[in-house]
Amino acid sequence: MGVTCHAGEWPVNERFGTGSLDNLRAVLQPQAAEGLEGEGAVSAPLVSRVGHGIQVVLDPYLLNYMGGEGGKQPVCFECCLTANVGWKVPSSDVHPVREMVGAGLRVALCCDNLLLSGSTDRAPSPSNEIVHFVRDVGMTYEDLAGHRAGEQCTSFFRLQGTAVWEQDKIGAWLRTFEHDVRTIIATNVST
Repeated sequence: MGVTCHAGEWPVNERFGTGSLDNLRAVLQPQAAEGLEGEGAVSAPLVSRVGHGIQVVLDPYLLNYMGGEGGKQPVCFECCLTANVGWKVPSSDVHPVREMVGAGLRVALCCDNLLLSGSTDRAPSPSNEIVHFVRDVGMTYEDLAGHRAGEQCTSFFRLQGTAVWEQDKIGAWLRTFEHDVRTIIATNVST
């Protein structure tokens, strides 16, 4: 069963302490599996996805364990640029998502809570998150789209066992999405 945990969003500093990073470590570090010994004694992290998780960049061990050569763990980090910038991260150009992608972590852009996140000049939406990633963080859509995570890291849905006609529908939707994203970037990002 897929599990998502909200952790690692808040800054680690004098005001907020280290709780954000401590929570990440608790759910991401390998756990001893009860009743097992030897190689099977260490299981995977407790979660499949982490909501935010941006403080992972403060722990070199976790950054390497989650990313590193070939990505040791299939944990997806749901980065929410609009929700983070302003009071959890000073600005988009210093958002940890750049370092997370560079370290090989599986990253998906999400818009977090549409009611509470953002502001009048930074409206949260899936397409705006991609625009911020390209325009404000300074990365390319290919940095995200070509990333190992792809669309599958964000979903607990798997195509295995799905009827061929359903796979074709999903593929058509993804191609439309890809086209729409490129159109939005072309319209909203000056090069």
